[in-house]
Amino acid sequence: MDTMDTEERKRELNKTDKKETDKNTQFVKEEEQNTREYVFQKNKITKTAFYIIIAFLILLVVGLWVSGVFFESSTTNPNP
Repeated sequence: MDTMDTEERKRELNKTDKKETDKNTQFVKEEEQNTREYVFQKNKITKTAFYIIIAFLILLVVGLWVSGVFFESSTTNPNP
């Protein structure tokens, strides 16, 4: 009886795996498309969030560069 359960589980897993591969997920969905299989929707909120994240990353890179310039040690090694 235990092997029957194992075989049934394998068949169910195979069905689930096959079903998962049938999905057609899009990366960006247009507003007028009628689908639920997408990662991002092209609308005002997504565009605003994209610009905020890009601005934050630019500020982060500029901050790292500025801190490197100001905290750079220009002294020589005191122990020759």
